Amino acid sequence: MQAEENEEDLIGAIEEELASIETCVTDTAARFEALTLVDLMERLGIQRYFQHQIQRILQTTYMQWDDKRGLNDAKATVLAFRLLRLHGFQVSAGVLMALEGGKKSFYDCFSVDSPTNVSAMLNLYRCSQTGLPV
Repeated sequence: MQAEENEEDLIGAIEEELASIETCVTDTAARFEALTLVDLMERLGIQRYFQHQIQRILQTTYMQWDDKRGLNDAKATVLAFRLLRLHGFQVSAGVLMALEGGKKSFYDCFSVDSPTNVSAMLNLYRCSQTGLPV
């Protein structure tokens, strides 16, 4: 009984967090936070409770997606690329090449001097294992 109440509390807290993020998903930081939350929910295996919210976040991200530049932020672009591909959206791998030619050095975007950058490097690695949707 206690476990069911804790589960319901956790699901409620996540729904509130998603609702607050969805309102400002056009902001770069909020978009990255929303994508990170989607990734976390999928890795925890609780995405089935939030299918509608996840789909809205990914649809909004896809509508803001630029095939040449991605999302104008290397970390968000790599994470969004992987999530969009996994969910069947048609995104070009050429956007990853565009990161290499950006204003910041490609290697500066993915240096391992902070936990966020390590996470970005892992997402880049996970991108390499993502195939084309059928």
